[in-house]
Amino acid sequence: MLIILCAKKKFVKRYKKALSADEVIHVITEEDLQQGHITADNVWNTFIYKAQHVPDFAFSTSDHYLWDLTSAKVAENRERVLIGAAYKKESEDFYEVAEVAKKAILFFSNEMPAYPFPYPSLTVFNGSGGMEFPMMVNDGSARERSGMVHVTSHEIAHTYFPFMMGTNERKYAWMDEGWATMLPFEFQAREAKGYDPIRRTITRYLRIAGSEYDVPMIYPATIYGGQGRFSYRNASYNRPGIAYYLLEEYLGRERFLKAMHEYIERWKGKHPMPFDFFFTFNDVLKEDLSWFFKPWFFEFGYPDLALQKVDEDEDNLLLKVVKKGKLPVPVKLIILYQDSSKA
Repeated sequence: MLIILCAKKKFVKRYKKALSADEVIHVITEEDLQQGHITADNVWNTFIYKAQHVPDFAFSTSDHYLWDLTSAKVAENRERVLIGAAYKKESEDFYEVAEVAKKAILFFSNEMPAYPFPYPSLTVFNGSGGMEFPMMVNDGSARERSGMVHVTSHEIAHTYFPFMMGTNERKYAWMDEGWATMLPFEFQAREAKGYDPIRRTITRYLRIAGSEYDVPMIYPATIYGGQGRFSYRNASYNRPGIAYYLLEEYLGRERFLKAMHEYIERWKGKHPMPFDFFFTFNDVLKEDLSWFFKPWFFEFGYPDLALQKVDEDEDNLLLKVVKKGKLPVPVKLIILYQDSSKA
C-alpha cells in the first residue's frame, strides 16, 4: 500500500520506522493535526492500493484522525506485519488499540490457531460497531476496556475466517463468526483482567438453548431472520463458539491444532463447506466425531446433565451423572467438604 508516499517527509520517516519497530510509533499526533499540512503539497495526491488473495476491499479516509503504527514478526520466513490504529482523539480507548491489535495477532499466530497471520498489514479504523475486512477492521469506541479488547480481537480473528479460508459467511455464518468467537477466548481473558468471554458466551447461549429460537446451525443463515434476531446471533456466534470450545476441550490442544492446521492447509482459499470441516477433522484424527458434530451442528437440543445417584461407604463416594439433554458436554464435578475445602 503506497498511501504513505502522499505524506510529508517526517510522516514517511515515522512510517518507515514502524515497519521494524516493536513499540508503537505515533505517526500522526494531535499536535500534527493542529499544525496541518500532513499530505504532500501537490495539486493532486494519488493513493494506490495493492493486495493479493483478498475476497473484499474497503478503505476509509479522515482529515482529523490520529494514527499509530507498530509491527510484529509472526513467522521466521515472513516480513513483519504492519499493525496500526486510526482514530478520533476523543476515543480514549483507542490510544491502546494498536498495541492490543499487535498482541492479538501474535496470539493468533503462535497460540490459537497457532497459524501465522496471513496478510502483511492490519489497520483498526475507529468507525462504529464492528465489521471485518481483509487487512482492516472498523470498530466503534467501547465504554469499557474489556469491550475494546473483545471487539478488536474478534474482528481481527476474521482474517482467518472467512477471508483466508474463503468460507461462505452468508450461508454458514457459524463457519466464520463461531471461530471469531472461540479463537480469542484465552486472549480476551488474559488481556482484559476480570473478563470471562467463555462464561459470557455460555450465558448468552443458555438464554435460548432448547427453545424454538435455538435453530440447528447447519440450516442456512439466510433463514434466521437477520443479524439482530435471536436465532441468527445464537446459531452464528454463541452455540458454535461453545461447540468449538468443547471440541478442543475433548481433543486437547495438541490434537485440536493438528486437525485445525490440516483443515487450513487443505482448504484455505478454496471456499470450504461444513462437511469439509467435519471430514477433515475425522480424517486427520482417525476418529469418527459424528457423535459430537451431529447433535451440535445438525439437531435441535440443549446441554443438560443431572446428578442421579449418590452412593457412599466409609471409604468411597460413587456418583452417577446422566445426560438429560441431547448435546454432549463434559462432566466437571466440584466436591465441597465439611471443612469448606474443595476437590
